[in-house]
Amino acid sequence: MRRSRSAAASLVAALALGGCVYAYPVPVVDPAAQAVGAGAAIGAGAGALIGAPSNNADEGAAIGALVGALGGYAIERERQRRWEEALGWHYYGAPPPPRYGWW
Repeated sequence: MRRSRSAAASLVAALALGGCVYAYPVPVVDPAAQAVGAGAAIGAGAGALIGAPSNNADEGAAIGALVGALGGYAIERERQRRWEEALGWHYYGAPPPPRYGWW
């Protein structure tokens, strides 16, 4: 019973932190950093839930955070590559503008 409460509390905290990454809409954070933060928070919560039945919630959270951060970074880099390719910036020889803001 105690393990399930701590796992549930870890999941709630991870979801709350993941939600905070996108809560402030001012374009001051790189989208890749947002994706890494959200992936790490969600991964930590999921890892804690998976590791809780075997008394390894802390190890599961650490591994989940690492995997989530790497996954978030990879997904955002692929999204950035597709965005650049769709706009055709590579034809002009100049690097594309940074992707901040609502677009």
